[in-house]
Amino acid sequence: MRWLSLLLLLACTDSFEVGPMPDGSDAGPFDAALPATDATTTRDSGASRDDAGSLSRCDVTTGPTVGEGCFCRGPVVATDDYVYRQSIGIQVFARDTFDAPVFVVDERPSAQGGLVRVGDHLVSAVDFEDPALRVYSLADPARPVLVGGFGEGTGSPIRLAADGALVVAAHHHDERVSVALYDLTRPTRPERVFERSLDGTALAVAVGPLGVFVIEADVTLDRGRLLWLALDGTERASLAIVDPPFEPSLAIRDELVYFTGGSARLTRVRARADTLRVVDAVGEPIGVGTAIAFVDGLVVLGSLDVYEESSLRPLATTETFGGYASLAVANGALYASSGGGVTEVVLRCE
Repeated sequence: MRWLSLLLLLACTDSFEVGPMPDGSDAGPFDAALPATDATTTRDSGASRDDAGSLSRCDVTTGPTVGEGCFCRGPVVATDDYVYRQSIGIQVFARDTFDAPVFVVDERPSAQGGLVRVGDHLVSAVDFEDPALRVYSLADPARPVLVGGFGEGTGSPIRLAADGALVVAAHHHDERVSVALYDLTRPTRPERVFERSLDGTALAVAVGPLGVFVIEADVTLDRGRLLWLALDGTERASLAIVDPPFEPSLAIRDELVYFTGGSARLTRVRARADTLRVVDAVGEPIGVGTAIAFVDGLVVLGSLDVYEESSLRPLATTETFGGYASLAVANGALYASSGGGVTEVVLRCE
């Protein structure tokens, strides 16, 4: 099993706390929080079958790791027939054989900012290039073809996420960080919906019908917040995070927002009526965030912990630091990727 780089783990922060900050006249953006939470913290290391006969445990195994290694997160996208992994380029793997890449798109000097799918196109975030975001057609899914780019003058993309035709990117400029939302209804002619500067740096981004979500930290990485923006860029709510997680991930399911890292392996927040409220924080912390995926009623983390989605009961837990930085699901199959390569993950639950 390939884990995140040891160098990254040595840099991670100790913990974070989600909850209200003291009131003060000099309160800044990272001091704004709700007066209370509904958090229920669970530290259970196992799960038992309940009276309704739900799952009691999952066994997790991984296959061979394939692909070129890199000092990167190795974002991965899976489709019916292929797996695409960003690693100083885009590697294309056939799912039926899943060994050496069948094709590689050269994106040097660097391609580490993210990789997402928008319909029958891929969007790749490329460092040190302008435009920073490249669009590839999957008309021939085995050979992605560059058909356009966007995000001119926005600086290096450091985070990327998509939902339907919407793509959100966090950009690092010389002296600031911004978050931008793009509409790729016409992938070869993307339209920028909004761009706004952040008060700190973006650690993770996500987009869905409710809007854009950002885990943002101040310049010292000592404090942060979960920021909720409407799809027009206006701020709806924020929730303070003390000691923000290192390399977290964000995911959205209806009105629930999930993120990893910090003082719990997985935290679940409800976004409703311009309010963010913590409802669950589960699992012993491992000092670093990992990826999140949803598979057949399960929540799977890059640490290969598995939870029942409805209750967040643990069905499989690990004790090792680190994990996979990216997860992708296709037809019930799960693929995990990090700097060391990509592997297929098999879940057997009973």
